[in-house]
Amino acid sequence: VGMIQEAHVGVGISGKEGRQAVNNADFAIAQFRFLKLLCLKHGRINYRRFAKLIIYSFFKNIALVFVLFWYNNDNGWSGASLYNPWVYSGYNFFLGLLPFCMGFFDVDTSSETLLKYPRLYAAGLHRMDLNVANMAYNTVEAVAASVVCYYVPRAFYEDSGGIWNHNGEASDVWVYGTLVFTGLVQAMMVRAAVLVDIWNPATQFCAVFQVLMLYSFILFMAQTDAGVTKEEPTFVDYSYFGVAYKTYSSLLFWLATLLLVPAIVTALQLLMQFVHLEYFADINDIGREIDHGYLDGEQAMGKGPVFSRCSLNSFMKDALGCRRPDAESQVSKASLAETFGSRQESQRLGVVDSESHTGHNYDHASGESFFTPATAPAAAEHA
Repeated sequence: VGMIQEAHVGVGISGKEGRQAVNNADFAIAQFRFLKLLCLKHGRINYRRFAKLIIYSFFKNIALVFVLFWYNNDNGWSGASLYNPWVYSGYNFFLGLLPFCMGFFDVDTSSETLLKYPRLYAAGLHRMDLNVANMAYNTVEAVAASVVCYYVPRAFYEDSGGIWNHNGEASDVWVYGTLVFTGLVQAMMVRAAVLVDIWNPATQFCAVFQVLMLYSFILFMAQTDAGVTKEEPTFVDYSYFGVAYKTYSSLLFWLATLLLVPAIVTALQLLMQFVHLEYFADINDIGREIDHGYLDGEQAMGKGPVFSRCSLNSFMKDALGCRRPDAESQVSKASLAETFGSRQESQRLGVVDSESHTGHNYDHASGESFFTPATAPAAAEHA
């Protein structure tokens, strides 16, 4: 019990000894064999879910703040707000449903693949998702996304055609701010959609409902009159009255918010993902490819490094001096014999028998790994 209380995550096993360990543990299991699923499957999946959710939450808020920074550079650092306060307060509300589904339902790799390749557990062991390097990179990308979200709409309004309509009426700061805000929210919605791995009915509903919430709330705020008497007009925000009609009637608004801004931000995201997968793929990327049927990565899964030596993650670990070479080498140098089960299973997967080259014995390795054969040893059978 004392060890469970001192551990970062305590796991208790309920049995004949009583329930003291279970009552003091973070997780309780009924049998030792469930520990394999708890670590290799549920532990890894939850780590990757929450790492993705945390980084995305920082990303969207950094982009929001830097858009205001670029706007203040244009208005002489007067401190004027670009967004309507009521609409601005709904930013995280509009972007809350997809991350919610991401944290509950997202699974990047199937349980069969995770149990077949224990090395995929290295994602949490080496903090490959939530670390200083990934936070620094996503901060830079969020700043770049904020530049797109602010300056693309601004480019429309630099031309007189974006300011004046056919009646000679000019668009004010709320119209421009609504355009920038809507484009930013749409870009962050598309980014979350790209990050989602599992699209179940709940995730699909939340993706559609978020968009409806955004446009309906802006329309609601632009015409809301909560006044009780005619003598006291008590609009929620009188200065925002009618802004939605002015904004929604502009073709430039729909072109920027539905097409240009989300497309450019998403193109930047996909470009970074392509570069990462093509040149700096780590063991998690290889595991996902194997999970999708591309078995050419099985050799790298067995003998390759956990993550690319040329990645930003590796650079930051070397620069900060936080690499753990001993623990890393134990995982990265593990052979296919330690990853797969028996020799017959390895041959079925097309892996060349390496006993004559490396001296590894598959049968012995399978007994030392998670994949111990279900059949009892011969000695036990005779007994």
